[in-house]
Amino acid sequence: MSSESQENEENGLQNALVNWKKKRAKFERELSITADPQQKFELPDRIKECKEHIQRLELEILIEERKIPSLGAKPRKDISRLLSGQELKDAINLLKNNGIEIGDFNRNFFIKSLVWDTQRPKKKVFSQCWVGNEALLKPPYSKAMKAWSDSQAQKNKSLLHGYLLQGTIDWAGGNSLSEGDRDFIIDSLVGDMDKYKTSSKNEKEYVYETLKIFWTKLENKCDNPYKVAQEILSWTECQPFFTEKICRIISNNESKINQGEEKEKTALIVETYFNQDSEDQEIASHLDRIYSLLIDNKNHDSFWLLFSYRKILKEQEIEKIVINDKIKASLNLLQESGLVVNQHSKLQIHNCIYQSIFNEDWLEKHILYSRPDPQYAKKFLNWLDSNCQDNTQLLNQQETQEAIKWAQENGNKLTSQEHKFISFSFLL
Repeated sequence: MSSESQENEENGLQNALVNWKKKRAKFERELSITADPQQKFELPDRIKECKEHIQRLELEILIEERKIPSLGAKPRKDISRLLSGQELKDAINLLKNNGIEIGDFNRNFFIKSLVWDTQRPKKKVFSQCWVGNEALLKPPYSKAMKAWSDSQAQKNKSLLHGYLLQGTIDWAGGNSLSEGDRDFIIDSLVGDMDKYKTSSKNEKEYVYETLKIFWTKLENKCDNPYKVAQEILSWTECQPFFTEKICRIISNNESKINQGEEKEKTALIVETYFNQDSEDQEIASHLDRIYSLLIDNKNHDSFWLLFSYRKILKEQEIEKIVINDKIKASLNLLQESGLVVNQHSKLQIHNCIYQSIFNEDWLEKHILYSRPDPQYAKKFLNWLDSNCQDNTQLLNQQETQEAIKWAQENGNKLTSQEHKFISFSFLL
């Protein structure tokens, strides 16, 4: 296989992994807020399916990266490449759970890893190296970390990601790591989030420095600060203000985050502090700015701002294609606000915190009142959703007369689509 073909295949696996993780996050959020009994019954199965696909893809990526030699490859003699500890257990479980057959070379690799795992010296310091008659032990990421260090922390391809990063995070809890190891893992965490959204270099550097500043306090408050940092970034996706806020809240909180509580307690912090009624002045001010942009914007039509945001929210991501100047201006404004980001010409909501606050219930409530008559707004929305084809959504005679009067007073604010909607209603 050529290097270009191999790179394309690896990118395909990474993209598939990102998509399944997004689906899992979406289903988990829906399960946490839904009151529908049918959804409460169906969503756990969907989450389970996502987890199975994620496990399978992480194993395939691990094989592609040749941490495990692929079929036909020569057995590795470098013992630093062997699996051990929790990483070895997880790899074997993934093989079993997904029913993956392994060839002779891979089987030989796992046997050597099992033997090495029983013989290797057990130490607390991850970055320690021992040279003697007993063994030579290096951390699984020693080569990657050396390349990263030699590049003065500029070589992003050397950072951990996927299965190896997750295994490192799980292992790191309760172990004493050097400052260099800590910085390497934090940088890997920040880089791993960049697969989901295109964060600017300044944002990533700010988040990286923020985590280092709060690290001592996080270590005092959390059994596994690496896992907590991962959960924080899964919510903020490298948004600097939210990341710093959650770190500060955890640092000032009296309660401790024990092993296994990272996901639940981080989500509880988000639910408690990051909402429209937040008692934190800085958070409230930040959210009010977004609210004012969408609802009380004197320079932009709130309907089209909300309509544009609604399209992104419902479809998770949209191509940056516009149908009128109002939507074009709205999409640009949403990006400038930070509520929406552009990833490979596709617009997405910046992070899960924004999505949990400015959700579908909030949106439907406000978009109906962005026009004088909520019934008019509802019908116009449905007509637009049908690609302007569903004539059953057109206005009745009385509604049309009221719409014409309103349009005469606000004609310069209306788009061609809205003029067309009112005209078709009049001719019906």
